[in-house]
Amino acid sequence: MDTRAALDELLGGSDVTIPTTKVFGCSIKWAEKKDEGKKFLAKWAEEPVSVDMIDDAGIKDLLKNNSGSCG
Repeated sequence: MDTRAALDELLGGSDVTIPTTKVFGCSIKWAEKKDEGKKFLAKWAEEPVSVDMIDDAGIKDLLKNNSGSCG
């Protein structure tokens, strides 16, 4: 059931047929790996940061998101 259907049921005065659904998506992997996630973020926070200038072509390339990740 999607959110719209649940809202339609509520607005129609009915109980929601399916009140809970399983979460899915890219970030769900962190639900089971909280400790690993914290370690990863701590390690990431220790890495040096550099700032480089970028031109229009570089911005267009970034917007394509060819990294293969969903985020």
